[in-house]
Amino acid sequence: MGDTDETVACEINQTQETETGVSATGVVDVDKEEQQTKDGEKADEESKKRKPMALRSDVWDSFSKVKLDNGEERAKCKWCTKLFHCGSRTNGTSSLKAHLKICKRNPNKPVVDNQGTLQLTPCAGTSSIGTVTTWKFDPDELRKSFAEMIIEDEQPFVLSERSGLRKFMAKACPRFILPSRRTITRACVKVYEDKKEKLKKFFRTIVKEFASQLTLELLRIAKTTCVLQPILLTMTGTL
Repeated sequence: MGDTDETVACEINQTQETETGVSATGVVDVDKEEQQTKDGEKADEESKKRKPMALRSDVWDSFSKVKLDNGEERAKCKWCTKLFHCGSRTNGTSSLKAHLKICKRNPNKPVVDNQGTLQLTPCAGTSSIGTVTTWKFDPDELRKSFAEMIIEDEQPFVLSERSGLRKFMAKACPRFILPSRRTITRACVKVYEDKKEKLKKFFRTIVKEFASQLTLELLRIAKTTCVLQPILLTMTGTL
């Protein structure tokens, strides 16, 4: 019986040491605690090394992220300095886009009226003769034209972020905010996709027209052959 009691006592002590990390004599397992501390520090270092995700939405051209005293992040409007919730999981950018449409100080706010402005469009090769047309401020069309200029002139995407061009556009067209290099890259890809789709439609139309003309030509040849075949047979028999 004595041996059995000692065996049970040893098993209980081992179980306690495994669960609590403290031996029966009250000595703490130092190696295990040190290993756990190192693992925790390594996890903290890995989390610090992770780079924050880049902001991809165009709305961030008019907003900037700021931190409050309590550690929370807010989106600050560059035009009216109002603060908005900007949690990527709970809020998104819908409220920011809605604010830009009603912000009184936003220079890119869509114009409600459809009235255009008269302007002189110069003819090719001269700057003194042209035609009078109407012009309306359309940021989407301007962004598309800027992307086409980047493609035609083989300019780098970073051109839109250079200070000299931004200063010039601030005086030439203050209402148009030059897009970032990421935005203009997407715009150039969109121009390419649109051109590719137009080419596909053009070739499909050409193929259909060619097929129809070829069919008519084959029918005409077949009809001519059917008419001439009896005459040729008659001439061959006479000879």
